[in-house]
Amino acid sequence: MRTFNGISPLPSPWLVFLCTVCIALGSSPAGARNPGWVEGKVVDETGKPVEDVTIEVTRPDDPEFRLTETTDGKGRFSIKLEQPKASYLYKLTKDGFDPSIVTLDAKPGAKASYEVVFARSDSEAVLERRAIEAYNAGADAFNQGDLDSALARMEEAAELNPALLDAQLALAEILLAKEDHGGAVGAAERALELAPHDAKAHSIRLEAALKMDDEERLAEIVTATQGTEAAANSAVLLFNDGVYANQQGDPATMVRRFEQAVSLDPKLAPAYSALAVAAYNSGNYEKAHDYAARLVDLEPSNAQGLRVRYLALTAQGDAAAAAAALEAFRTGAPEAAKEELYDRAEELFKADRLDEAQGLLESLLEQHPEMVEAHYTLGLVKLNGGDKAAAKEHLQKVLDLAPDSPKAEEARSMLAYL
Repeated sequence: MRTFNGISPLPSPWLVFLCTVCIALGSSPAGARNPGWVEGKVVDETGKPVEDVTIEVTRPDDPEFRLTETTDGKGRFSIKLEQPKASYLYKLTKDGFDPSIVTLDAKPGAKASYEVVFARSDSEAVLERRAIEAYNAGADAFNQGDLDSALARMEEAAELNPALLDAQLALAEILLAKEDHGGAVGAAERALELAPHDAKAHSIRLEAALKMDDEERLAEIVTATQGTEAAANSAVLLFNDGVYANQQGDPATMVRRFEQAVSLDPKLAPAYSALAVAAYNSGNYEKAHDYAARLVDLEPSNAQGLRVRYLALTAQGDAAAAAAALEAFRTGAPEAAKEELYDRAEELFKADRLDEAQGLLESLLEQHPEMVEAHYTLGLVKLNGGDKAAAKEHLQKVLDLAPDSPKAEEARSMLAYL
């Protein structure tokens, strides 16, 4: 499941208030101390002059310094600076507009003219900036573990700018962390309305849905995820949930999750492997063969796929197909086939199906003539079938191949008895 590593901040957009700068130079009046003038015009985003804007001038190096000017009916202002070379800040305020601070340069003995754009509080640019400020405050709160504050700020960001994808994604992530799974699904789906193929939104939605205990809703989400860029990653989430379900003793949910996983990622071999085994163990040999065959198509040497395909065909009684599957098993995964066939021969022997056990063991020894266990069990099969000479031959072979093995001790006892 998801590990929360933090939410990254967004870069804040910087509103450019100085649209044009026209410097008009002129000589200072006779006898003056060479002051400078800053004059200009304040306009809104449409270029319309803004009157009654309060302009407060301060100096960072002089806390006592303060000048105030107000724009006239044409949005104009003029400010005389006795020390024009100093650094000044100009704060613009008016109801209905976003408070702004700009810097305007002045020169001794000259007039510097500016046009300043002053944005309305409800302008797109201002709302975007405020949304990002709220988002970044929310990201900081989330990264500090304050989920309630993070949620409040992200909701503010999303309200200010409903098109801010990062805010919707962050909301989904925060709600998931707060275990508000329905809310997380909703936020993720709002993000998907903005970016239908966003992998993170798909993943969060699926992860939240997995915790909702609503199989119908989850099935809808799985279907909606098919064919998206998030399908493969979502398949892994489903597979892992299936593994967890199996660990909790819920095989039905395990199978359902694995089936959903392969519907999203038809190349997810581990899911086919588990499905094949589950179907075989439940007695559904046709489905077991189907899953095993898909697995072998993906990985021709996959031992589990080759094994289950052979066993399923054998269980269905298709001798010809089972023989071909057995040969493919032996060729593709010889060691696994050897162990599987020996275990099967042992089961047949214990079930007193001596002819079938003998056939498998003899087939094994054709390919693995030095397989000690096969010689030993075949010796027992021959003995139970009344062929003492053949039984002695195979038991002696055990002593020849592995005189110090546990099977050798048993073989000696059997030979002494015979």
